[in-house]
Amino acid sequence: MRSRAMMRFVKHGKACDEGQSSCLLQLSQEGAIFVAIDLVEHNPMMKKPVAAMLSVLVELAPCDRRAAEDAARETWDAAFSYAPGTIVDALERAGAATEQLTVNGEPYAGTLEDIQLDESVPLDAQVEARLNVTPDGRALLASLDPAATLAALLDDKPHYAPVFMRMLSACAGAAAKGADSADAHAASDAGATRAALEAAVETDGPVHSPQGERVYPQFFIDALETAGGIAWQGSWVITEAGRRTLKG
Repeated sequence: MRSRAMMRFVKHGKACDEGQSSCLLQLSQEGAIFVAIDLVEHNPMMKKPVAAMLSVLVELAPCDRRAAEDAARETWDAAFSYAPGTIVDALERAGAATEQLTVNGEPYAGTLEDIQLDESVPLDAQVEARLNVTPDGRALLASLDPAATLAALLDDKPHYAPVFMRMLSACAGAAAKGADSADAHAASDAGATRAALEAAVETDGPVHSPQGERVYPQFFIDALETAGGIAWQGSWVITEAGRRTLKG
């Protein structure tokens, strides 16, 4: 077997010798998250960073991993609990994203080990790993669209729909009353305090579940934020998706 010691591999924007090829095979273990739709649905802290990273990948893919992570950092919310690289690792593990190997710019149907043993690959070939989004990843992104998650919330809990709509109105301010566009956005930018949201929840008194148990305001705030209808920006403000839902 001929020596392939001079083959160069490129990943994360840098080259490394074959002797360092393990650097190409190691995924960051930070967070050790396995993202699947059911897990994301039960892990609210994952939804926004996963949606943000998938949006970047859909726009740029196929792309170098480092380029994707750098692009994500430009708009990455400091409130996210996970770094872009951690989310990419998680998406790969879940099958929502994949890395395609290329040899001199051409897709290679095989693993890094296959390339190392493949006599048809030139010794001086440049091997790169390009990130792409799988169909499962696109489906996951679609399921995380605020329009979809808000609709799902209202469909799943129709008995609480009036409460959610009052909360959206409270966060929208004049926007909910049909004010002129500029004035409406200025008013909605001011948002609502927690006390105002709690008052909106219990306008008609304490809220009870269909089973007769009391449901406290925090449940509704968490649910509406997770669904993408409101966001905390020093006060509770309505999102664009929330505005569309409020307008019907």
